[in-house]
Amino acid sequence: MKMKLPMRFRILQLICNGDQGKNTIDSKKIKEIIFKEYGNERQCKDKTIKNHLLALKAVGLIEEISVTIENGKFVSQYAATGEGLKRLNLIPKYAK
Repeated sequence: MKMKLPMRFRILQLICNGDQGKNTIDSKKIKEIIFKEYGNERQCKDKTIKNHLLALKAVGLIEEISVTIENGKFVSQYAATGEGLKRLNLIPKYAK
């Protein structure tokens, strides 16, 4: 069985790599990918993903660049900071 990266590392990886060649990705897309990859795990909840995003933002690895409202829900757009991009080099592409 192939092991997965810790969820917080995977979220940072998604933000650093962006969405479709862009340097940003929105919270809706992050949740979609995380639920697809980690959906069968107990930790895979909206609240947990939100907490990981807040923690990454608090330590300066990502920044929230805009917020929009879609279907009555806030959707944040995130980008990696310079420090976040440096840290990406320390994260393996895949867990072993």
